[in-house]
Amino acid sequence: MSALTTTSLSTSATWSSSAEQIGRRRDFEAIPYGTRQDRYDYQLTRMGLDLHVALFGLRQWEDKYLSDKPPTLARRKNDRRPLVAALVPKGTTSLPIGEAEFVAGPWP
Repeated sequence: MSALTTTSLSTSATWSSSAEQIGRRRDFEAIPYGTRQDRYDYQLTRMGLDLHVALFGLRQWEDKYLSDKPPTLARRKNDRRPLVAALVPKGTTSLPIGEAEFVAGPWP
């Protein structure tokens, strides 16, 4: 077996294992998709939504160091002010996810 095949199998197994762990932790909820019984849409649960800040921080880092132009802009819906992921003191009120919007970034 080649190294590539071994790596591919290992990666597939890792992704499968990760998906199973996510399902057990209830980060995502499977919602039936359309009329087919074998199709599902996966939506974040409250627990999964709490990961949003961490994922947004990774996106912010990628935009700063790896991209010339951000693929997505995050902003507050009511006034369109830009949003950033940041460390804040405990007890600080944060913006609820429902008040944020993510829009396509500027294209040349």
